[in-house]
Amino acid sequence: MSQNFVASNNINLLLPIGQFGTRNMGGKEAASARYIFTALSPVTRTLFPDQDDPVLSYLEEEGQSIEPNFYLPIVPLALINGAEGIGTGWSTFIPQHNPRDVVTNIRNMMASKAYIPMHPWYKGYTGEIVEIEGKHMVTGIYNVNGEDELEITELPIGKWTRDYKTFLEELVLKEVVEDIREYH
Repeated sequence: MSQNFVASNNINLLLPIGQFGTRNMGGKEAASARYIFTALSPVTRTLFPDQDDPVLSYLEEEGQSIEPNFYLPIVPLALINGAEGIGTGWSTFIPQHNPRDVVTNIRNMMASKAYIPMHPWYKGYTGEIVEIEGKHMVTGIYNVNGEDELEITELPIGKWTRDYKTFLEELVLKEVVEDIREYH
């Protein structure tokens, strides 16, 4: 909930005070929990208004009232930040969507207006997302700089820098090995 690199969260509910991971490894290089700190992001109380606090059902621990059993945001965060997971016999994948589109559709539904189709959207992503036959294709960006130089400026969503660098290094190594075999 604190990660704020491309493809992690469109809205991070907690401030990333510390190392919560980067796009280099898709967040897998986050520091141990004992080394990171956080606080509520200023937008969080807008999504979870304090006017709702009295109607929430609170848990108790050792006679003390603690956090609510669950929170209810005013917009569906599963659409905004996406969701992915596996359960017994089931899996889910909900891509991230633009918060403005989600809010527009909520307002349209409340006013009995038509729903506007939404497409995946990732804050900060400069690549392209194209709909083809009802499915979305995500592409990165690269430039050809000369005969043997390629500059990659954006990776597709879900491709992490380190994994892609390893993939490219393996391609180069494979090509070098093939060249050596040709000359021998």
